[in-house]
Amino acid sequence: NIWKIPSGEITNWYLFDAILEKHGEIFMSSGMSSIRELDSAVDYIRAKDGQISTVLQCTSAYPVEPKDLGLNVMTELSQRYNTLPGLSDHSGRTEANTIASYLGCEVFEFHVRKSSHDFGPDIPASINVGNVTKLIDSINYAKKLSQRVEKDDIFDRSAVMRETFFPKLVAKRTLVPGHRISKEDLEPRKGEGGVTVSKLNEVIGRVAKVEIHQGVFLEWDSLSDG
Repeated sequence: NIWKIPSGEITNWYLFDAILEKHGEIFMSSGMSSIRELDSAVDYIRAKDGQISTVLQCTSAYPVEPKDLGLNVMTELSQRYNTLPGLSDHSGRTEANTIASYLGCEVFEFHVRKSSHDFGPDIPASINVGNVTKLIDSINYAKKLSQRVEKDDIFDRSAVMRETFFPKLVAKRTLVPGHRISKEDLEPRKGEGGVTVSKLNEVIGRVAKVEIHQGVFLEWDSLSDG
């Protein structure tokens, strides 16, 4: 079982006791609650071995303005109570939950309406039911975006692309055997194979072992130390 305690019941010890008798996970919303009230509620429930899985950040406005959404509070509550980061969203848009997912949110609550023409206080703070699948896809995508990567790991996987996109050295003019190569003999060009431009200083001063035709990519085995 999962029990949701709305912020309007955050001081209702009778409700807490009834929920604790049923057991199960507890999701607690914080919309109209102070930190002091949340502390008291969490302490009361945990003193009776209640399992609080998340304390949801929530701002009780319908709809809530972006500046008041408080995604930073989501993280602060999670750290304060050692619970999963959670958001109860009243924005009526998909962006808030998507960004929350990127920031580590694990529990999402949002309001859904059949149509924007529906009537009720929650309607301005709800998303259309047809957007739910899109929102879930965005949440999952943002979760993947939040994964830590190491830059050199990405580099290691780019070898094939580097071969295509990094410029190589080609002969600007035909170079005869025995010619000592200078910077002016060469120019950059993209293509597969050959010596990359990053090795230019290692190439300058070497000697052509064979004839290297104009426009041909330099290869190490066609050069000698001279």
